Amino acid sequence: MKVKVGDSLFACMGVRGRFTGVKEYKVLSVRVKYFYVEELKERFAIDNLLHSEKDYPQWNIQLYTTAKEIEDIQEMNTLSRRIDGFFRFSQDRKLSLQELRDIFNIIYPTK
Repeated sequence: MKVKVGDSLFACMGVRGRFTGVKEYKVLSVRVKYFYVEELKERFAIDNLLHSEKDYPQWNIQLYTTAKEIEDIQEMNTLSRRIDGFFRFSQDRKLSLQELRDIFNIIYPTK
């Protein structure tokens, strides 16, 4: 992805591991390898949109190009938790969001 000044990027916000919402940030400046966003004075890598703090990993922030990406991740996590009650998946499962939706609809059919 090409990051430009003024672009909107989105972060998944949470408190103590619980999702609290999506926050939008505007790109303020772009360098060769890193860029900076408003409100946060830390740098983010252009190649993966990730802020990685070596000393405090709990403060690592992943940015996304759309809020829909975050919503899909949240839905995948919710569906996975509900489905795990019936099946024990390994942690390295590679199911797509649509596959999880299909499984969920089989287990919990809508009437």
